[in-house]
Amino acid sequence: MNMELNNLILIEQFCGYYNIPSNFIKSLEEIELIDIVTSEELEYVKISNIDEIEKMFRLHCELNINIEGLAAIQNLLNQIAFLNEENSKLKNKLDVFRIV
Repeated sequence: MNMELNNLILIEQFCGYYNIPSNFIKSLEEIELIDIVTSEELEYVKISNIDEIEKMFRLHCELNINIEGLAAIQNLLNQIAFLNEENSKLKNKLDVFRIV
């Protein structure tokens, strides 16, 4: 296997194992929630995206959230993560001033 493909899994293989329709993966790519990597006419997803894809598929199936709703949820989760990181940085700065 090519070194570039070490961190990738074939979409067909992934979808078969997790019982996720391949058109769901394509829909996630269309709204830019994930990237599909094509090599030698085979399509792959990054292994690092597997947890996110599973989470989005569960939201889609269990809560009947459409693809656009998934994009909105992902955007909000990214904003929360960013704000939490900023909050931690500010708390660390405050702690430095409290020590002095």
